[in-house]
Parts: sequence; C-alpha cells; structure tokens
Amino acid sequence: MSCLGVLVANSDTGKRTALVDILAQCGLESITVRSVDEVRAALAQQAVHLVFCEHALPEGGFREVLRLAQVTGSGVPLVGVDPSAETIG
Repeated sequence: MSCLGVLVANSDTGKRTALVDILAQCGLESITVRSVDEVRAALAQQAVHLVFCEHALPEGGFREVLRLAQVTGSGVPLVGVDPSAETIG
C-alpha cells in the first residue's frame, strides 16, 4: 500500500466499500468514516492527503469537512461525492 492516506467519508456502507476497493486497486490506503464527528477524529489522529466526502453526512456534510480541514491547517483537497449516484465504478 501507498503511504498516501485517503479519507473516505460516506454514510452508505456499500458506496463506501466500493470506493475503498477502487482506491485499493490504485494502491492507495483508505481511512473510512461515516460522519463528520468521525472525520474530525481522523484528521486529528493521522495525516490525510485527500478526502472523498459524501455531500450530506450525519452532523453536517462536505462544507463542514472543508471547515475542519482549514481549522487543522491540513489544506487537504476534497472531492465531493454526489449522493444521487447509484453506482461507483
């Protein structure tokens, strides 16, 4: 696995798993979370280089995640995941 940490924030287990599988095929290590609170904890505990974030998560959504990235000073790029997408891949 690569040392590039990718945070996958998605409340849907199937979509989260599908995205993690795709990232693994690319040699990327994923950190998975289901809520903004879990994003907050992950950003505080480890280096993250890219975030895939569902539009709406429990306790907030991608805007809250962007704010958290700014507060932590990480400046991590964020890719918004469209909640209306039926499949990933």
